[in-house]
Formats: sequence, C-alpha cells, structure tokens
Amino acid sequence: MANLDAFLYLTRAKSYIVTIQHDQIFFKCNGALLFTAAINSNNAASINGQVVPMTQFSGMVSTCPLDLTLWHRRFAHLNHGDVKKLIQEDLVKGIVVKSMDLPDPICEPCIAGKQHRSNVSKLASHHASGLLELVHSDVHGPLPVQTRHGYHYWITFIDDHSHHWAVMPLKKKSDAFTAFKHFKAYAENQLNLKIKATRDDKGGEYMPREWDHFCNSEGIHRQHTIRAEPHQNGVAERANRTLVEGITTMLNEAHLPATFWWDAVAAFVHVHNRSPTSAVQGKTPFELWHKSKPDVSHFRVFGCTSYVHVKKDLRRQLESHTQKCVFLGYPAHFKGWTFWNPITCKEVISDSAQFDERVFPGNSRTPVDLQVPSPPETSNPIDPIEQLHQQCHLHRILLLKSTNHFQHVFSAEVRKQYGPEPYQWKDIRGRPDAHLWEQAAMEEFISLVENGTFTPVRLPSDRKTIGCRWVFKLKRKADGSVDRYKARLVAKGFSQCPSLEFSQVFAPTAKWAALRAILALAALEDLELYSIDISTAFLNGDLDHDVYMDQPEGFEEYYGAGFVLKLVKAIYGLKQAGCQWHKKLDSVLKGMGFTLVRCDNSIWVYRREDVRIIIPVYVDDMTIAAKSKDQDLFVKEELEKHFKLHDLGPTSFLLGVRVERDRSKRLLSLSQRQYIIDILERFEMSNCTTVTTPLPDGHRLSKAMAPKDAEEIAFMKTVPYRQLVGALMYLAVATRPDISYAVGVLARFSSNPGPSHWKAAKHLCRYLQGTKDMKLTYAPDPHAPELFTTFSDADHGGDEDNRRSTSGMVVKMGTGAISWAS
Repeated sequence: MANLDAFLYLTRAKSYIVTIQHDQIFFKCNGALLFTAAINSNNAASINGQVVPMTQFSGMVSTCPLDLTLWHRRFAHLNHGDVKKLIQEDLVKGIVVKSMDLPDPICEPCIAGKQHRSNVSKLASHHASGLLELVHSDVHGPLPVQTRHGYHYWITFIDDHSHHWAVMPLKKKSDAFTAFKHFKAYAENQLNLKIKATRDDKGGEYMPREWDHFCNSEGIHRQHTIRAEPHQNGVAERANRTLVEGITTMLNEAHLPATFWWDAVAAFVHVHNRSPTSAVQGKTPFELWHKSKPDVSHFRVFGCTSYVHVKKDLRRQLESHTQKCVFLGYPAHFKGWTFWNPITCKEVISDSAQFDERVFPGNSRTPVDLQVPSPPETSNPIDPIEQLHQQCHLHRILLLKSTNHFQHVFSAEVRKQYGPEPYQWKDIRGRPDAHLWEQAAMEEFISLVENGTFTPVRLPSDRKTIGCRWVFKLKRKADGSVDRYKARLVAKGFSQCPSLEFSQVFAPTAKWAALRAILALAALEDLELYSIDISTAFLNGDLDHDVYMDQPEGFEEYYGAGFVLKLVKAIYGLKQAGCQWHKKLDSVLKGMGFTLVRCDNSIWVYRREDVRIIIPVYVDDMTIAAKSKDQDLFVKEELEKHFKLHDLGPTSFLLGVRVERDRSKRLLSLSQRQYIIDILERFEMSNCTTVTTPLPDGHRLSKAMAPKDAEEIAFMKTVPYRQLVGALMYLAVATRPDISYAVGVLARFSSNPGPSHWKAAKHLCRYLQGTKDMKLTYAPDPHAPELFTTFSDADHGGDEDNRRSTSGMVVKMGTGAISWAS
C-alpha cells in the first residue's frame, strides 16, 4: 500500500509519468527520463543508476507528445518496430518517450513515399568480418531536378561489415572517381584501416583507367557485377531504393520542393547510421564504425518550423530574438543544426533553437502568421551533437546564394539599414546582419579546410607567424541587388620575410583595352560569351616556401590553443599568391591546348582548324568567348577537373560593368549605371542638377587655385577630393572615354586641391548624373571601310602651369571605342 501511495504522490503532486514495461519501470517528468527501476522475480523494484539533473534535458522540450509517432518521424519515418527496438535494446542514447503504445498504423507520408510494387531480391547472407574489408558503391541519378547547388546525382559508399553509409552529391557521373578518393581518405583516416575491396555495377562512371590504376597502386581489389544483374550489387542497390523512399517521404511531409533533395539525403543518412539494421544485430552502424553508442537527443523532424535564436549582441533593441526557419538537418563540421531561412534564402547553422514539429513552413496551407511562443531572451545552448570526428556523412557545408523566387533585398536598402560593409571582425558585432557575415566567414573557413590550404602545427622555435584578417564584401548583381555576403580570409603578407617566405611576386591581369576588344569581337562575330568564377582561386596555387600564419579571428578554438597554421597552398594576401595562381592556371590551360597571347599575359587562345576559343582572365574572373555552346562546355568540363567553378552563365556582368546584347543586330553594350548611382550616393550628390559637359566651359584649372588661407585649408580637409577622383578613374578606364580627359585633369591636383578643383569635380558628377544611362556600344559600322578606326588630337598648350599639351587618342572597333588615352 505504501508503494501505491508513493506512486500516487509522484504522479499527482510531482506530475511524474510512471511507465511499467516488462521488467522495467520508467520515471519521467516533463518528458525527461529521471531514473528507472528494475522489477525482480519477487515483484519488488529497485532504483537503477542516479538521478539525472533536469538541466541536461533543457533542449528536449517539444511541442509534440514524446511518443513513438514523434520518434518515428524524427528517425526519417523508420518503421515502428525498429523504433521500439532502439529503446528496448538500448541501442542509442537520448531517446525519451512518454508512451510505448503503438500509434495509428496509417502514416500518409510513408504511404506516399514508400509504397512499391515488387520485392527486392534477398541480399547475400555472407558479410565481411571487419571494417573496410568490402565497400559497396552505386551512383543514383540523374534526379528529375537539380539541387540548389547544381547537383544531379549522388554516390553511395557502404561498408559491408557495419552497413555504415556515406553518401556524396555529384554534378556529373564523371565526378564519381573524385568522390571515391575523398571517401577513401575520410574512411581510412577515421578508422586507421585500409580499404581492401570495392564492389560496383560496372557502370561507365566506374570504369576509367585512372580508377583501375589508382586501386592497383593502393592494393584495392575491385569487384564488378554482371550487367543487367543489379541484385549482385544488392547492398548498394537496396540502399539507393531506401534512400529514394526515405527522401520522398521526408519531402512529402515537409512540403518542400524537390530542389531540397540533397538536404533530405544528408539528413536521412545521418539518421540511418544511428538506426537498427537487420544486417547488424545488437548495434547500430554508427557504433560499429565509431566504437561508441550514438546520442540521438538532437534529432528533430525534417522540414519542421524552427525558431533560431539570434544572440543578443547580434541584434538591435526591439528586434525579434529569433529567425523563423525551416529545419534541414545536421551539419558535418559544427555542433548544432542546419536551417533554411526563407527570407534571406541562405542556410543558417545554430546550436540554439526551438522547434514546432507539427508545423511545416513548406506547406502552403500552414498560416504564415502562426503564433508560437518565442524563446526567452537568454537561451541556454541545446545539447550539442557529436564532435566533428564522429560525423558519419560527408555533407559539405555550403552557403546558398539567393534564389530568384526570394530576392527582395536591394543594395540601397542594405546600405541604409545596415550601414557600410564591416571593415574588420569586431565591426560585425551588433549589426542586424551580423549572422549573415558570420555565415559567410564560416563558409570561407570550411572551404579553406576542405581545400587543404593549411595544416595545424606547433610553431618551430626559429620561425615567426604572419597575421591574418577578414575582408567583408557584398557581392552584387548587374541591377545592384545583393547577390551574396562574401567573407575572405586574407594573410597579412606585408610582414613576410623576403627569400625565406617568398621570392617571385609578379602576376599579370587582363587589360581593359583587351577585354573590350574581345567583347567587340563577340558582338561582330556573334560569339557565345560565358562567365565563370574560379572559387577561391588563389588557394589553388602551390607554395614553394614555408609560411606560418596565426589562426583567424572567430575560429581560434577550431584547432585549439598552441597551434598555428602552416600554409600548404597560397592564400589571399600573400606576396606570392597571385604569382602562384597564375602559374597554376597557365599550366592547366596549356595542358588543354591553349597558348598565351604575347601582348597580354592574361589572355589565352585555343586554335584547332575552325575552332577558336578566347579566354581573358582577371584574377579569378574568367570569360569564355567561343563560336558554339559545345566549345564553351568543353572548356568548363576540362577546368572542372582542376578547379571548383562557379558558373555565372551568359556574360551579363563583368568586373562591375553591365553587359547587354541584342544578338539579332549583333549589338553589345557596356554600362556602369549602378556604379555611377553608388558614386553619387556616396558623395551626397544623388539629387544634384545635371550639366551637359564633363568640365565647365572654358575651364582654366591650375596649381595656383590651391588653398590660399587657413579657412580654405580647413575646408579642403573636410572634402573627399582624392576619394572622388579615384572612384571616377574606374569609370574613365572601363566604359566612359568621354570623361577620360576630365578625370586626368582633376587627378593632376590630387596632392593639393583647392575649392575650385572641388567645384570642378562636382561638376563632373553633375555630368554623370545626366548621362548615367549612356552605354558604350559595339556593332558593325556600315560607314567604316576598315574594322579599326583611330583618332588622335591634342589641346595645344592647354596646361595653365607649364603650357604643355595634352594629347588624346581613341581606337574604335566597329561602332565602339576599345582603347583610349588622354
């Protein structure tokens, strides 16, 4: 009777939930398992273990009942029998349930995603006796729609002994060999074992000679199944079918578009490796692989509504403490969760969030103004997931560029609301967009880590480190709208020691005159023009000197105290970075059959019979001019074998210049309207009146107009004369030959400008206000007998100080100027 009174006291006074299951009693409160008791043969119970503090379960609060149905959904719709098996056999840590009752057997997402019409052949009963003795692999795709990152396929690698899965996305089937090398390095490094054999279906992607040569050199035995007999590679084939069913179910429940299929794959694999499998008894694939029981307390339902906490120092007063996001999964290199912010259209990684696992933002029927209690202002971190070395999949952390569907942010509004771009790491603190800059820095750092740019080492006693800093930049589109937030880690190369840390430093870039000539040729001959960006281009250059660098701000804890970074590859800011990148690019392009143009060492030409391809390069911005799309595709595919490319599509924006074409008329125009608007806004002349000439009529500027008294000197100290002239120079060099002479005149007085010079500079701004829509246009000129036309003139003693003459020249190609000087 006393025992019954104790039960009643716990359930009524303390709100405990007491569950008796076979020979175990579970005591829980607020969804948290506090302690258990074992029932012996005499029907007496004794408490096991120790009381668990409630703070341990602070991250377990859920808006859904903690029952088998919720865990069924959290485990990517794992069958209920296996969910119960996880609990009853204690296969994982972190599962808390209030009821073991079987739920309604009808699960609509499961029916929609998993129903099929035929059975699969039984898998082979023999299993490898150890890890990496046999690895199964299969490529699936192409999928009906590409992901937001441009992926069309995925490739699986399945260890036969543990049934541990690793899945990697592919843009092309030909990337399979590269993916295998990445998996091999990952697996062998994790387990300190060697892959002994692989099995695949002998698809074309598995048959390159280099794959055979590589496996022979590594001592890996290759097994191929017979064509049209997929059951012989049943492990991988069944895995792919399970993946398709799983992600279909997940996307169906979340009401997310198919472009999120890779996010669903990565989340499914993460869950699968922590789930029971019939091929392995008594343990999960994760435990066999990592030698530790997995913790699944961080699992949440894919695609559900999430309220991601914004740190107090990253938001302004009266601003929301949370961002409403979509839960996408579990990042590979960081503690926490991955979310999709539908407003900024970017991924967010955070370890502090609340989840409503009943509501899915992707569902059009879900009210967008659904009221859910906001988390408190100070939010405790949610229980972290496993460390980096425990991660089971190879999901790359990619920050996504905005999609056309969600682009609502424009440059002027960003500048007004958030102010100028941050100058250094500490400047991002307290900004409303601080989380976007932090995400950009995270993307850059992960890119450096995955690229093998540096290795953590202890600093040799006879060497010194160089510093580094973050550089932040808003990348814009042709219309001025924000494309993405960009952070770049830059070494403080000015502190490098000559000979010891660098030798050659020169690196050429394409001249604007050459770029315009290529664009004009494209207009006249109707060539295809495509732009690509080499992601982190300088990081591809190999260093031939030892350089040691400090760990970057914000990431000091990544490798721990006492370590510095030994640079293996070049990084932005190093003295030799540009030189090493140019050497690497030159060797790759020459290997493809290109030759370097003599007059400009940043332009390569490919000539074979009637094929001609021209590639000008400006640091990491590359434009391909070719007669057909097939030729352009040839270049991209060859370059992708060596570099990570960002395909920008048909050229519409080049080095801050807008490119417009009317191919029916063989017409191409260049303009910098947005750049002019930015200049006028920057120097507070957005609303100025217009004039019709670059300089005042009859101007007579001279050094004698320098400041004459203390008042003028004080005034000119407040005037940004040099900044304005410098900003105008890029216009004069790129697309505006009409202001070239005026800018040259104003530049003469940069060392000691006076009020009259400032007035003339503002006059030029007024001229640009009235001509900001002017374009430099290339088209066939029916009135010119020759392709090129040259003009020259001089002002005959126009310099008021020494009566020297200023000459000028213009070279036209068709109707537009390609080269000018004054």
